[in-house]
Amino acid sequence: MDLYLQLKKEISRLAGQDLFVLEVPPTTEFGDLSTNVALIIAKQKNKDPKLVALDLIAKLSQVSWLKKNNIEIKLAGQGFINFFLSDQYLNKIFNQAVHTKNFGKINIGKNKKIVIEYSSPNTNKPLHLGHLRNDALGMSLAKIYEFFGFQVIKTEVINDRGIHIMKSLLAYLKWGKNTTPKKLGIKGDKFVGDLYVKYNQAEKDHPELISEARNLLQAWENKDKKIIALWKKMNSWVYAGWKITYKLYGSKFDKVYYESKLYNKGREIIVQAEKRGLVKRNSQGAVVVDLSPYGLGGRDSGEKILLRADGTTVYITQDLYLAVKRFSDYNFTKMIYVVGDEQIYHFKVLFKILSIFGYSWQTKCQHFPYGHVLLPEGKMKSREGTVVDADDLISELTTQAEIEVKKRQPKLTVIERKKIAQTIAIAAIKYWFLKTNPKSTITFDPQASLSLEGNTGPYLLYTYVRLKRILAKGKITKLDKFIFSEQEKKLVRKICQWPLAVWQYYEKQQVNYLAEYLFQLASLINNYYQNVPVLKAEDTIRKQRLMIIKAAANIISSGLNLLNIKTVAKM
Repeated sequence: MDLYLQLKKEISRLAGQDLFVLEVPPTTEFGDLSTNVALIIAKQKNKDPKLVALDLIAKLSQVSWLKKNNIEIKLAGQGFINFFLSDQYLNKIFNQAVHTKNFGKINIGKNKKIVIEYSSPNTNKPLHLGHLRNDALGMSLAKIYEFFGFQVIKTEVINDRGIHIMKSLLAYLKWGKNTTPKKLGIKGDKFVGDLYVKYNQAEKDHPELISEARNLLQAWENKDKKIIALWKKMNSWVYAGWKITYKLYGSKFDKVYYESKLYNKGREIIVQAEKRGLVKRNSQGAVVVDLSPYGLGGRDSGEKILLRADGTTVYITQDLYLAVKRFSDYNFTKMIYVVGDEQIYHFKVLFKILSIFGYSWQTKCQHFPYGHVLLPEGKMKSREGTVVDADDLISELTTQAEIEVKKRQPKLTVIERKKIAQTIAIAAIKYWFLKTNPKSTITFDPQASLSLEGNTGPYLLYTYVRLKRILAKGKITKLDKFIFSEQEKKLVRKICQWPLAVWQYYEKQQVNYLAEYLFQLASLINNYYQNVPVLKAEDTIRKQRLMIIKAAANIISSGLNLLNIKTVAKM
């Protein structure tokens, strides 16, 4: 980590350029780190990139700490600059990997607050496969910021009001009276979700039902006591169900917001903006803001409604209020919204309106979009009941994993076997989502996710278990000098790249970088201990090999933790 930051600082100073890439190259042939800074400068100044690179190499070669650690700097291709770490420097980092707790961590987030919003479900259905991807991303982001010393506030906004909620309520009044989730022996969120599906199926043949649902919404808004009481009861069933799923999946929240308490807020913000001439009334009497000068006129003819003509608020008014409230509450360094990519336009509009209204801190707000999760047969549709329920998926994969655990560990009790299988199943789901670029739309393959071979969560868990088993039979000691074979040098270089992998995830917010690194390390270490003796090797060699095993185990454990994946002791 120090190497990466120090080197980036030196390159910036000597090149007079901050916008460049410094990264781990695809093969060791190109060194341990590589930068394209010379290519960028050459393009800007219309110069020969090779000459620019050679000039920078000459300057970098005179930097004292680079000389002291014998870091070799070479020109490659049309102007890339590659850095090769000396054995001396690698040995130093390797020792840290073996003996340092939280290897790669630096406290850059001290006294800084990060607010992360994720999950944010609706109270008319249970959590589904899409929520599992959202939660996996949100919790992993929280973990990486916490790793670097930030105070992270994990939040969700629960959509507990609106016509879709009333549809479930209407279904209960028509077909669910005198029964409860407890009487039927099912989770409350599943109970309410079934009612929502039943309503939508019934509405196909009886379109007049929507009028009844609207009447219920009107009664709710008028605070009808009976409707409010039933609404609260049904929501409580859903919350109880979600709580079980969240605990199982490892999703945690420090602050929960409810749309029912927010939807009427924000009016004062718009009223003040109107007084300042920042918004206007359209011909229908609604308060609008003109976004066409900012290239956001693709929808609503550039005019975004903020208050309807009757004075009622709209969805974005609520989001404006919530953003202002969060900054007031936390004075955050960054606010990250983990929300699907279908809301990209919404957040562009939200941040631009905040800017127009004079909230300079809106530059600290960021939308973290992610792609949809598809099934083999297509997109999920909750109203048609074709959604993959989160609990059902976890249960199904747990059952499959349990069969394999029983084969390998027949002496385990039923409870022990179930617990291990459940951890494996959840690791399979999370890792499937986190190994892919978040922006990509993906198809979830349950069978492939459980495989013990290839780039999967269970493969990493299995590798970790095998490494710990070897370490349990050996003793780790310190060595001052190492004599690595060519295979070991490749493995040690990968181990020493861990701080860079973590930093790249933090800097670029692409968790798949971290997952890919872990898979590559696991592949190397598996091949290593299968092809060389460790415990039966000669004394000094055994100690050295055990250190390699320990460093790899430490990193895989730390990496899985950053992915919010628990390890297991047996598989």
